Amino acid sequence: IDSTMMCPEIFEPVCGCDGVTYENECVAQFYNGVTSWTAGACVFPTPVTFNVDMSEQTVSGAVYISGATIDGWAGSQVEMTDPDGDNVYSVTLELDQGDHEYKYMIGSWDTSENLDETEDAACTITSGGFTNRLVSITSEDAMDLDVVCYESCEACATIGVDEANPV
Repeated sequence: IDSTMMCPEIFEPVCGCDGVTYENECVAQFYNGVTSWTAGACVFPTPVTFNVDMSEQTVSGAVYISGATIDGWAGSQVEMTDPDGDNVYSVTLELDQGDHEYKYMIGSWDTSENLDETEDAACTITSGGFTNRLVSITSEDAMDLDVVCYESCEACATIGVDEANPV
């Protein structure tokens, strides 16, 4: 640290090895003692919680999530859990900012969800002949995605007691 150093007043952010964004290399090195940095502001992964309702499916095996940035489309490496037994399976993953394509599946690729390019356009992207779910991450703030029904962009239809006209 050399507090007598005169640093230029330019904004060319760097991410210090301490995980802090500094306004430029000079400020990082001489005012804060950082020994290494990379160009650009520090960007940290975002915790994203994925939730899928499997109540309308026969689940025989594990429920997985797969995607290019999740597991390289491996298919059965990231298992989702349902610890409270409500048929909503969840997993929280750390993902970088940007767009992420993914699918849910039961057991393996043979039972991956089939999404319709038109009907499910609200939550999907189609490229290369494949229609996948899409989530866009724009900040480091944690995201808890809405619960959606397997093979749908919407919540599952619930069959319960009509509270206005109980039987």
